Amino acid sequence: CCVKAGDLKNTWNPDTGETGVADADSISEADTILDAEKKGVVKNARRPNVKANEPNLDFIIDGLPPYKYADVKTQIKPVYNSITEQMQKIITKIRVYEKDVLGIIDLKNLNALEQIEAMKVIDGATDLTNIAVLNK
Repeated sequence: CCVKAGDLKNTWNPDTGETGVADADSISEADTILDAEKKGVVKNARRPNVKANEPNLDFIIDGLPPYKYADVKTQIKPVYNSITEQMQKIITKIRVYEKDVLGIIDLKNLNALEQIEAMKVIDGATDLTNIAVLNK
């Protein structure tokens, strides 16, 4: 009945620069997109087939219109860049996507204080139309 994280972990084509082997990032992306499915943010997430000219984004989705694709962004502990700097970079990156791409920001790796800092940046953004935030 349902897609499992193992089905989404990494089916990327090696021609795109991906290894074809599940790693921590691809597993985290799969867990996030499954969480987004459970919360009704997206439906039927699957990895793209770039050989079939599908875009090199994290997932193809059946989302709420106009979204056809999703790109997952997850913060890490602020070792090199502050949470604020990471969030600003993520939002800037999402802003350049086409309007049919949903940027999914997952705060799952942050503690409560870091999540508050991240949400201040998100709440301060002028346009959140193609951003979904999980685990806030």
